Amino acid sequence: VTFLGTVDHQVLKGAFQACQAFVFPTLQDLIGRVVVEALSAGAPVIVSSMTGAVGTIVHDGVNGIVVDPQDASALADAMHRAANPETSRALGDGVQWEQRCATPRGGRRGAADRDCAGAGRPRRTGCEVDGLPGSTMASQTGGRSAD
Repeated sequence: VTFLGTVDHQVLKGAFQACQAFVFPTLQDLIGRVVVEALSAGAPVIVSSMTGAVGTIVHDGVNGIVVDPQDASALADAMHRAANPETSRALGDGVQWEQRCATPRGGRRGAADRDCAGAGRPRRTGCEVDGLPGSTMASQTGGRSAD
């Protein structure tokens, strides 16, 4: 796990792209702008259930993992899951699908978009945590956007 602290806006996108997952265990965040920035850069996210991005932008098990920020064990388990290559690939695919196909209301684009026609949102990942090796590379900006 790498804690980057405050990151210059010029470097932020590259930092997100280098992440296996962006971790944002906030106790209160109404919008989740930094989560939107991470997803826009293609990084899967591990987010607190207390951010406004959950359910509208972050879909648990599709493009990110939602955890209780006051449960350190659940947060650690989520980071281990994100480090699993199968889960990481599935979450990355979910991020790409959301960027390509999702509409602001959580639906999907029309049949005119060949890549999205007939394609539903990717299924939730169901990877087990037990026995996962190693650690995950994650970044945190301490809840601050680098504007």
